Order: sequence, then structure tokens, then C-alpha cells
Amino acid sequence: MAKNRAKRRAERRIRVNRAERVKPTPETLAKLRPWTMAELLRLGPEAGGIDPNQHEAGVEIVDAFKALTKELGFRPLDLERVGRGTLEMGLRELRLATIYLAWAPAYQRRFMVRPHVVVEWIEDERRIDVGAVPLLRSGLNLWGSIRADVDRAQSAQRQRHTIMDANVAN
Repeated sequence: MAKNRAKRRAERRIRVNRAERVKPTPETLAKLRPWTMAELLRLGPEAGGIDPNQHEAGVEIVDAFKALTKELGFRPLDLERVGRGTLEMGLRELRLATIYLAWAPAYQRRFMVRPHVVVEWIEDERRIDVGAVPLLRSGLNLWGSIRADVDRAQSAQRQRHTIMDANVAN
């Protein structure tokens, strides 16, 4: 009896022809593809990829871009907040935005590529071909050097204020 029941169940099952299935959406295909930055990191600089510092720079570029665009993004009108502009950036976001605002024009001047294209490459919103990988790597290196310059300038400014505060106390 159990064999009969199993046999009938198997006959009742709908046979699915895999060739007739609906193709996956582009979003689904994008999720199945590995992240470009992870693949470049896996390759390493010797094989035309990136090193960990460049990977970190890529993450910071995207975070800085999001911090800047978050402040400019669309929000529903709240009448209680009209005229009361608030900057909701944390210290890290403010630092990254400062670096981005120095990096973006330098990158565009040097490579004749708009900075948002780099963000799209990192976020996999725009396909990066083999010829564009050097532009991405150069942009990541430029971010690292500008980040060091900005951090050095902020550190020097903090030291000056500390020295001035010590002189005022005496």
C-alpha cells in the first residue's frame, strides 16, 4: 500500500521542464556574482589586483560618498524642522567627507574620470573592464595619499591648539 501511494504521488507531481523556467532577474544575477573588490583583493597586486590598503580606501570612498549624499538626499517635508538645519554627521563621516572633497577634484583632474564612477565600480553598479582597473587602483592610491595629508594637517592643527592652550595657561 505504501508503494502504491508513493507511486501515485510521483505521478501527480508536476514535471518541470528546466528549459522553460523563467530566467533570473539582473538583480539576482548580480547577487550571484562575487564582489569585484573582493576578487581584486584575492588576486593581489602581483596579479593585477589590489592590496588591503587599497581595499580599505575603496570602502572609505563609498562611505564618504554615502555620508555626503545622505545629507543631500530627499526627505519628506517636516514642518517642525524647517529652518533648523542639523548636520547629522559623526566624526568619522565628517573626516571621510573632508577627504572625499579633497580627493574628488584631484582624481577628476588627473584621470579625466568623474569620481562617482569610482564609487559605482566599487559598489558593482558599473561594470569595470580590464582597462579601467589601473584607473581604480590609481584612485585608491590617490585616496591613501590625500587621507594621509588630511590626517597630518588635522594632527598638526590639534598640536598647535594644545601648544596655544599650554601657553595661555602659563
